[in-house]
Amino acid sequence: MNLENTKLMMELHRRQSSFYFKIQEVYKEVESVLNTRIPRIFPYYTQHDVGHSLRIMDLMYDLIEEIDNLNDLELALIIYSSLLHDIGMAPDDNEILDIKNGRLTYEGLNYEILLEQFHNDHTLALQEFIREVHAFRSSEYIKNKLSHHFFIPDMPEVLFVNELAKICEAHTKDFYWLIEELDVNIVKGTYSCNLQYSAMLLRIGDILDFDSSRTPTRLFEAARPLGYSLEEWKQHFVIENKQKVNNNDTGIKIIEFYGECEEPKIHRKILNYFSWVETEINNALELSGNFNNKHKFNLHYRINNFIRSKDYKIVDLKFEFNYLHIIEILMGEELYGNKKYGLREIIQNCIDTCNHKGIIYKQIKEPWENDYVGTIDIILKKSKNEVIIKDNGIGMDYSIIKRYFLELGSSYYKSKEFKHLDSDYKPIGNYGIGFLAGFMISSKILVRTRHYKSNSIIELEIEKDEQYVAMKEVERPNFVGTEIILNLNDFLSIWDSNIEDLENYLIEQFLFKDINVHLNIENEDGGYKKITINDLELTESVDLSHYLEDVELTLKYFKNSIIFKKYLLDLLDGNVVSLEDEEIVYIPDTDETILLKNYVQNSKLETIELILVDDEKLPALERALELDLDEDEIINYVWEYSPPTLEVITLDGILNKNMPTLYENSEYVINFDIEKLNKIDDIYHNNEFGTIYTKKEYNLFTINGIDKYLELINHDDRENLMSWRINPRYYYYRKMFVRGVFVKELSSLNVENAIKNISIQDIKINVLNPSIIPTVNRNSFKESDEIILMNSIYIAICLDILDNTEDFSEKMLMRKYLDIFMKSSNSLIKEEFHPKS
Repeated sequence: MNLENTKLMMELHRRQSSFYFKIQEVYKEVESVLNTRIPRIFPYYTQHDVGHSLRIMDLMYDLIEEIDNLNDLELALIIYSSLLHDIGMAPDDNEILDIKNGRLTYEGLNYEILLEQFHNDHTLALQEFIREVHAFRSSEYIKNKLSHHFFIPDMPEVLFVNELAKICEAHTKDFYWLIEELDVNIVKGTYSCNLQYSAMLLRIGDILDFDSSRTPTRLFEAARPLGYSLEEWKQHFVIENKQKVNNNDTGIKIIEFYGECEEPKIHRKILNYFSWVETEINNALELSGNFNNKHKFNLHYRINNFIRSKDYKIVDLKFEFNYLHIIEILMGEELYGNKKYGLREIIQNCIDTCNHKGIIYKQIKEPWENDYVGTIDIILKKSKNEVIIKDNGIGMDYSIIKRYFLELGSSYYKSKEFKHLDSDYKPIGNYGIGFLAGFMISSKILVRTRHYKSNSIIELEIEKDEQYVAMKEVERPNFVGTEIILNLNDFLSIWDSNIEDLENYLIEQFLFKDINVHLNIENEDGGYKKITINDLELTESVDLSHYLEDVELTLKYFKNSIIFKKYLLDLLDGNVVSLEDEEIVYIPDTDETILLKNYVQNSKLETIELILVDDEKLPALERALELDLDEDEIINYVWEYSPPTLEVITLDGILNKNMPTLYENSEYVINFDIEKLNKIDDIYHNNEFGTIYTKKEYNLFTINGIDKYLELINHDDRENLMSWRINPRYYYYRKMFVRGVFVKELSSLNVENAIKNISIQDIKINVLNPSIIPTVNRNSFKESDEIILMNSIYIAICLDILDNTEDFSEKMLMRKYLDIFMKSSNSLIKEEFHPKS
């Protein structure tokens, strides 16, 4: 196939049009660029060479209803656009080098970020970079390198280069962009043209070039594409018909695909592709509804799918959903648990858009301009029964509204547009459903928004039980960002009209950091009372954020006793006796000379704890025995009277391991007469009904050459490190946030092999690390993520203890403890603090 044999060129030749020879000139200039440069950059992609352009020309010819109704300039624009729409995919060597070095940039893309995403594979990173901006690059190529070709033959001063550039750029843009940027009627010399019509022809013709002629077997074998690209190539082999556009019995043009598919996975991809084709067809029909007759599309809104399946059955079934029922689930208390979370979801969107805009403005701000400051205003406007939640963030344009705001489950912050930005911002939003929670606090929502690059303000009216959204453009000078307008009565009912409750909610649910937040309440006289919302700061706390990867951690922790234990009484608290050669030696609590190492065997210290029963508490034990309670119940019964205890230790560590809980003959248990205890000053025990013995085991850790120990929590009796167990009546601040939004209270901190005697009182943790994502309702974490967070908090505390001890042996002991017991790989501890192998 060559240029002259295309139907559109033969039509220009038949008309003896002056454009015919100009098109040949351009073709000769770009043919080698398309045929050689694009395959070099896109070795795994389907062909985007001259052959692709020529096939599109014939497809567009078939889509035109009456070729005689189009003038020569319109035909030339159609031919040029099919030839040049992908020329932006063909950078030269200098451009490639400039892209890699960061000298050639495009807004919304950063090559270094792409390179990181593709694991330093320059081929894949460069492909993605060029693919994302190739339509814009095509437009620039046309204007900068080919503009001298595009003029009216008998009026050389009249150019159509900008119009052609926009038609080419439109082939990857949102449908709304096409409507906004391209004119329905322009006049160049004696020709009038509909640019929107030409652009829609190009879009449909481009996606209809979909068959084995675009991916010949020899090229497929040579390229040997892998993974996803393999599927992209293989699906083209399925389509067997060259003629895609035919007339049905009623004279309407209909798109048809014939072929056979061997793999269900490929078949499903083809069905998705067909859905895209039908979307473009319906856009064309909608768009041309107001065109004059010569520019109307006469297409059937559905395609004919004649793809046969081999060895499996594909039926025309797909998941559908009941919109109203899904909305009810997503915006109800069943998911979020409390209607107040409706406000949380709206505010977190405000935080995201302000932080996002702040990073963008750092890149584009001129030196003389003021720094951007994010602002969120919550305005209670009683005179109009409105609540206005307003931010000065990035705002939305029609494309973002259509593709993300109104697309359930589609988050802008998960999109390629956002990921490719030169931005380190970790967004709060993940799931693309949060806005729906706003219906928990208002049955009707009005949205006004203006994208920071746009001059138009879009207003959306959304009602709770309606699937369709009303949209219009409004005039409002100086408006920037987005405002959400709710029903005040609905809103206040959530807070029982208690403004203080609302204020406290904002303080407790968010860390606004660098964003100014105000609660504005309208007075009876029309004025406003402004309340500034400030983050709550912990007092007397320590900041451990520097140990963690993208986690802000401040807390107040304390050590209940000595952490590094050297002496026996560093470990044992209370009355202690040592059994030495059947003699009882009392160790007073003032003795700080007896080394712990003398009693430790195999990293353990075993003792027997006796409950001392005096004459006053003796009846309690008697009653417990009369009730015929089991051993554990007897102990619990007696413990209610808060009896004193005594711990018995031995130098040789030999104690009866099969002792009963209650036994009258002490010699069977601890090899001495229990009555001898009463000879010790300040100790008295009545053994009339026997003695309650409990075996205790202390789990200790040390290393050779060091006579100090860390006491570890026993695996079978793990303790909670949160200090509320000590004083439950005292209010402690323990909140866990993710990217500035409250998720849950930290009520417990259980860590395997934790050091005893460390307790956390207050804690504020804000997780910025993108690997930690809350559950959909933002009220919890996955179990695996919660384990990582608990480990991270605990290890950070240990590192702080390590850094704040000056004793060399204690430093060595803590480092070895962390190396053996605390797996930094299962935490968010920075690499520099991991144990060195």
